[in-house]
Amino acid sequence: VGRLLAPCPSTAPPQEGKVLGRRTTPYFCRLAHPRAMQLKLAVLGAVGAQASFLEHTKNPVRKVVDLLQKLGKEIEDETSKAKKMYNKYMCYCDTNTASLEKDIEEEKEHISELEANMKELSGQNAQLEAEIADAQESLEANKKTIAEATVMRNNEAAQYASESGELKDSIAALAKAIPALKKGMENGSFLQASTWLTVQQQLLAALPQKKRAVVASELQNGSTDSGQILGVLEQMKESFETTLASATEEEQEAINTFNQLVGAKSDEINAASTAIEDKEARIAKQKQQIGDDTEDKEDTEVALEADESYLQKLSKDCKEATNTFEEESKARAEELSGIAEAIKILNDDDTLELMKKTMADSFVQRTQQSSRPREVQRALEVLAPARANPLYRGQLSLLMLSMKVTHRGHFDAVKKMVNKMIDNVKKEQAEQDEKKQFCDAEIKDGETKEASKKSDQKLIAQRAEQAQENVKTIKEEIKMLTKEIKELDAAVQEATETRQQKNAEFQKETADKNAAVDLLRKAKGVLAKTFGASLLQKGQAKDAQALDEMFGSFVQVDTVEEAESAQLDQFLDSSSSSQAQPAQAGKKNNGAAGMGIVNVLQQLIGDLNAELAEGKATEAAEQKAYEDLMADSQDTRAAKAKDITDKEEEVATEEQVLEELQSANDDLGEELHSVKAKLDALHEQCDFLLKQYDDQKKARSEVLESLHQSIAVLNGAKFD
Repeated sequence: VGRLLAPCPSTAPPQEGKVLGRRTTPYFCRLAHPRAMQLKLAVLGAVGAQASFLEHTKNPVRKVVDLLQKLGKEIEDETSKAKKMYNKYMCYCDTNTASLEKDIEEEKEHISELEANMKELSGQNAQLEAEIADAQESLEANKKTIAEATVMRNNEAAQYASESGELKDSIAALAKAIPALKKGMENGSFLQASTWLTVQQQLLAALPQKKRAVVASELQNGSTDSGQILGVLEQMKESFETTLASATEEEQEAINTFNQLVGAKSDEINAASTAIEDKEARIAKQKQQIGDDTEDKEDTEVALEADESYLQKLSKDCKEATNTFEEESKARAEELSGIAEAIKILNDDDTLELMKKTMADSFVQRTQQSSRPREVQRALEVLAPARANPLYRGQLSLLMLSMKVTHRGHFDAVKKMVNKMIDNVKKEQAEQDEKKQFCDAEIKDGETKEASKKSDQKLIAQRAEQAQENVKTIKEEIKMLTKEIKELDAAVQEATETRQQKNAEFQKETADKNAAVDLLRKAKGVLAKTFGASLLQKGQAKDAQALDEMFGSFVQVDTVEEAESAQLDQFLDSSSSSQAQPAQAGKKNNGAAGMGIVNVLQQLIGDLNAELAEGKATEAAEQKAYEDLMADSQDTRAAKAKDITDKEEEVATEEQVLEELQSANDDLGEELHSVKAKLDALHEQCDFLLKQYDDQKKARSEVLESLHQSIAVLNGAKFD
């Protein structure tokens, strides 16, 4: 009877779910094994028969049949409820198993993808590092090539400057000597050997040292014939001019070749530098990606381990639930079969007739001989209020029915039933307490995670907004720097055009002044020759040396103006120091007046030379200022261009951050959805328990109190 009256709760606790994290074995009402069915039916038959006799004396067996039918109905209801709960639990098992298997498959695939991606990125980084090393080696080689070519070009330029300077000096000397010789040939003054010797000495003195031996050799191999001498000098001048033109052409070709080489190597250096920077940035980005993939892989492996562990546990729990359901279903089927067989026996007409004859007198005699014990009556009164609780109404009804047929001295079985029920109620309350504690903790944890995910989403949104603002600001700065570079390029272009214009003006002005100086020198030479010869004929010059010196003043090419001025001053001094001859009748001597004009021309030449020197100094200063401006502009432009490159990298970094933030936000969205789903499942499974917890705890407390009092009453306690 105790096993038959084992409590079957009217509400089932929540089934296990992925969100619960542990298995809660479903409740299925447990009844006694069918092998004890005949004993139970016999006892119930006796109890039912006596109760029926007390209430309905006409048909005591019918009461037993009714009780059996009622019990069978309860078992069928319990079977139906258990099947519904089992089906629901199996649906949970199937759904979560499929979801977990899918998650595990995706996690394994994701780990494989991450490992492959990390391996690929590592290989790419190794290749990029090798390419950077090659590019760096090429860059250094190109720099070395430019440096060596620059040294060679400087040496060639210096050599050309030296040789061309000598050639120009020689050509200039010959250019003055040849007209002088032609002029002398017209006057016949150069046919004398002494005069030719003077011209030769002065010509050699005007030539560069390296050319003197060549010219001297040519002059010595010739004769004193003025025509032959003039031919030799003209041939030498033409040879020098041809050599200078050839050297100038070769120098220009060398300059062009050097510029092409430097330009090509500079382009290669710039390309290599850009490639190195790009590849270093790519390596840094891919290393960051490898780090992110490593972290993602570790997180995925942790999740995979947790999912595999939970899937294993879920499979075990679902299998145990299936085994339990099948065992209990089999037991219920056997119990229903036994009840049906017992009802069939008791409903037989012969059985009913026999029971009426044999049991009626026995119940009447027992009723007349004894009445219900006072302890039982008091215990029934104690349990009556608790029976109103629907949670244990069925169990208390059976317990009270058993008490009604109990005689004094036979309370042990009833006490055992009461104690068994007390243990069951306490066990149910302990399980409810455990489930409530679990639900409270899991719901609190889920709500905490939900709040944390929402907070993370808010922080990501703020960071994304800041990154977008940074990108906008940096792009505005890049736009401003680009505008400044364009303005700087325009200013450089304007300065270059201005410098070219001023240089052209300087060159023209210099050429005009040099032409004026040449004309003045030519006029001065003619006057000096004319009036100097007059002074010599009149005895106003010391000797022919003064005339030779005067002659040399216009055939010799002086590289320094002071030398020419000193030579002229020497001649003038010699002219003025000669004693004047007595005045003679005839032509007036204009030598002194002419030489005065020569002196004026010399002053004009000096003024022009001073202006040329000043203009040259001014041009050099302006050219230096222009070159400094170009250097500063180039540095400024390079700095601004570098700023643009750096800021473009910052934009790329911020945009990468935005992509990562978007990805993180998407992941958070999925995690938040999962957390909400778990919370919803928790609320679905726990809300009823939490809502009914206090009422059911109070009901169990009242039932326990009634059961304890009934035990005390049966033990002889008295309650006022």
